[in-house]
Amino acid sequence: MKVLEALNYNLVIYLPYRSLSRFLQDAGVTDATQLTWGLINDTYKMDLILICPPYLITLACMYIASVLKDKETVAWFEELRVDMNVVCMQA
Repeated sequence: MKVLEALNYNLVIYLPYRSLSRFLQDAGVTDATQLTWGLINDTYKMDLILICPPYLITLACMYIASVLKDKETVAWFEELRVDMNVVCMQA
C-alpha cells in the first residue's frame, strides 16, 4: 500500500448498492432486498466488480433473486430495454 501511495495510484470502484433500492422499488420486488443484497455481497469474492459496471451487477443479482423468489420481472426488464443476454452472462 505504501508503494501505491508513493506512486499516487488511485483506484476508484463504484459499488452496485447505490442503484439497488431504486431498482428494487421500481420493479416492485422490495421483498427480495435481503436476497439481492446477499448476492451482491457474494460478487466481491471474485473480480466481477473490476470487470463489469455496477448497474449490470445489480441487475444480474436482481434477476437471480427474482427467479429464486418466483417473481415476474420480465416486463420490467423489457421496459428498461435491458439486453437480457448481457444480464444473464453476468449472472
